[in-house]
Amino acid sequence: MGAREDQLGGVEKATHSKQASSWSRWTAYCQDLGIADPFLDDMPQEWRVRIVCAFMHAFRNRRFAKDKLVSDPLTSGYTRSAVDNVAATMRARGH
Repeated sequence: MGAREDQLGGVEKATHSKQASSWSRWTAYCQDLGIADPFLDDMPQEWRVRIVCAFMHAFRNRRFAKDKLVSDPLTSGYTRSAVDNVAATMRARGH
């Protein structure tokens, strides 16, 4: 394999890792709320939006951080990336 293929493979591996991490946080968040279906299939659109917004708020405020001593909120880019990863996982699973 050439350098380009190795580079692309590394990017793909990192992307999958970030998606898996975001999905894990999302499913834990849903469980904390008592939501059995992390795809939110049986919920009205308005509830879905509110739940995703609440997840974004929790993520931005480091609710899932390993280091609880850091209190500065995450940037909007990190937060958006996490939600984009959750959406990508949902799409990949047919939702």
